[in-house]
Amino acid sequence: MKPHATTYLNPKLKEVSKKRYLKRLSTLEEHFGPDVLQHFEDKAWDFVQSQTRSNKESYLTASRSCIGKGTDQKALRSGCQQSIEFIEKQLAIMRKERKEKAGTKSVHQNKNWVSLKQLKEVQHTYRKWLRRHKVNQLRTNLTAQEFKILKYYIVASLYLDITARRNVFRTVQIWMSQKESTIPQDFNNYLWIKNRQTKKFFIRDHKTSGGIYGKEEDQIKVSPPLNRALNLYLKHQKLETGQLLFSFKDRELCTVGWGNLVKRVFAPTGKVIGSQMIRVIQSTSKDCKAAKQLALHAKEAGHSVNMHIETYVVKCT
Repeated sequence: MKPHATTYLNPKLKEVSKKRYLKRLSTLEEHFGPDVLQHFEDKAWDFVQSQTRSNKESYLTASRSCIGKGTDQKALRSGCQQSIEFIEKQLAIMRKERKEKAGTKSVHQNKNWVSLKQLKEVQHTYRKWLRRHKVNQLRTNLTAQEFKILKYYIVASLYLDITARRNVFRTVQIWMSQKESTIPQDFNNYLWIKNRQTKKFFIRDHKTSGGIYGKEEDQIKVSPPLNRALNLYLKHQKLETGQLLFSFKDRELCTVGWGNLVKRVFAPTGKVIGSQMIRVIQSTSKDCKAAKQLALHAKEAGHSVNMHIETYVVKCT
């Protein structure tokens, strides 16, 4: 049975947001009934509050997308004023907390933090395992275990050999052609393959696509290390078209399936490492390196870091 509130989703939402919000609203209505948005605080808040921070915000945002400001559902909004005020209040509290905690690790991050070097060691371990078992371009058939490690290696490479993205690689399709212009202009994600040396990702379906933070299309150049990993993977997967990555039962990976796959890939760290953690660790590592270089430069110049930034660093033109 189609959940009641899902029929009121803001039609201006992007498809990727609609899918995520529909899932949240379906869960709320299955647990608390079709009138959950009219009685959000009384019926759903205890459940929502028990979720992780990101899931909690997702439930609140999904609910607001039906009844909050900017939606056209006046009939629904008229019976939800108390819920609207409560949801907006909770989101405001979360925004304030995020601002106050900016630059500090969350409880989950503190518990599961590893260095970028440790993540790369996991990737290197898979690479060494493949070499030791002679999984190379000359091999014809792989065992199930060999192909599993190869898949783990390619997932690690997708996150570590280029700047880490969200879970966009889950839906990437392969497109082989001599010209970029032949890539279909639909709302999908593609790995364009010209030859063994030239590849590029075209990412169109992502969280911020078309929004104020993103573009309609992101193009990601494949780095040489990732290119070598892709060549090995594509050779043994025997792929020329279709989905780049499947589950181990050759089914398309769902969002949860992809998240679990990433966690299994980095399980050798002994921590729970998902795509968000990888992005934070990678960004932190780069910023820390830049900060150290800045501090050294300021010291060599004979002034403080603040003076260096405020007086001696000007905007590039």
